[in-house]
Amino acid sequence: MRRISCALLAVSAISGCSHDRSVSFDPRVSRGTLTELSEARYTVAYLPTLGGSRNRAAGVSNSGLIAGFVNRPGNATRVAAFWHGTVLDTLGTLGGPNSIVQWPGVSNNGIVAGISETAALDTLHEEWSCTAFLPSVTGHICVGSVWQNGVMKPKAPVPRRHVGHEARHDARAAAAGR
Repeated sequence: MRRISCALLAVSAISGCSHDRSVSFDPRVSRGTLTELSEARYTVAYLPTLGGSRNRAAGVSNSGLIAGFVNRPGNATRVAAFWHGTVLDTLGTLGGPNSIVQWPGVSNNGIVAGISETAALDTLHEEWSCTAFLPSVTGHICVGSVWQNGVMKPKAPVPRRHVGHEARHDARAAAAGR
């Protein structure tokens, strides 16, 4: 019975990946043709790391600024990172062991938004929020953060909660000090 189930699953997966010619296309949707470009319009480069095995660029601005995170050696913690060209800058934390930048994370003028753990311990035990993005549960309070001109600052958390998550930058709110 197990062989039959596995065989049916395999056949379903293969047939599900095939092109269905009976499906009609909406004429309002362009079915443009693919053309070969004479030259590449992008460059692929390996970005420097701190030696950890999990590192990620999470956002790229129109001006080519890249933000994301790098794991520290040993992979127990990670830190928000900013690359300009192939130069790595770590953005630090708000006193805790971890910080990261999630998509889209970086504005065209170099303001980086993300999350960071603080030095304070989370007495409400709200690990569910930020630990999905961090390599380990540390028990520290996690808040949204904004990095600008070499300084990381916390964003205000949701009322009556310790944790916050800021994945984008709101220029109007930042200008108003929120």
